[in-house]
Amino acid sequence: MPHTSNPYFSLASYPEREGCSMTSLGLVTDSISGIPIELAKNKFAQVWHVRKTQRFERFLSQLQTEMDRISEGQRRKLNDYIETEEAQDRLTEFADTVVSKSDKRVHIALALLYCNDRDYPLTDKDKHTFCMAVRNIHPALITFYLKLEAAALSGMFDTLPERYTLKHTDLDVLFDGEHSSEEVTEVVTELISLKLLLNDPKSYPSWDEDASWTVSWGMNDSKWGMLRLLRKSQYVYEQNYKN
Repeated sequence: MPHTSNPYFSLASYPEREGCSMTSLGLVTDSISGIPIELAKNKFAQVWHVRKTQRFERFLSQLQTEMDRISEGQRRKLNDYIETEEAQDRLTEFADTVVSKSDKRVHIALALLYCNDRDYPLTDKDKHTFCMAVRNIHPALITFYLKLEAAALSGMFDTLPERYTLKHTDLDVLFDGEHSSEEVTEVVTELISLKLLLNDPKSYPSWDEDASWTVSWGMNDSKWGMLRLLRKSQYVYEQNYKN
């Protein structure tokens, strides 16, 4: 068995398949796009490790930036909190999400959240909900989600103050024709399943919704906090990391 210096892959960890003997010659001659298989595995492991490290370093960099901005008293309070088992469990939870996501807005948002962002603080329960949501969300879905803030600010709501509705006429305004009504319905449903939006609090349509397509969802202070935290993280990214 040939020697490999790569610490992330060990040939001994790959058992021979039943009825198949993997020889040294096979390992040398098997290839992926012309690259010997062992060299390819080493390269994949290196890329995986570097990317994970870069993501976590970005999170730590933003964490340090936030700590530098807060007062000495707040910093002492945060340092005391970091020493607790609860805080270390949360850091592990956040770090698992950071290294699994390529979206820089997620890395920044979780750093802000860990420092109890002064603009959009969330409860412990909401922090967990947010962390799980962004761990399973595609970057394009975050971009879509942020556009829904404009829908609400445009006054697209009816008699219930926490209910927001999109109609056919809103699609071009918000999404420049990028999404069909069916796609918007599907994406809003997915955001509700991730607990970034509330279910439609009204079970029947308004009088002016009967004749055309609409999709509705609910919002409260918790969901607004999550949305605007991501909005802030996008701003921080554009100002400090994009170029």
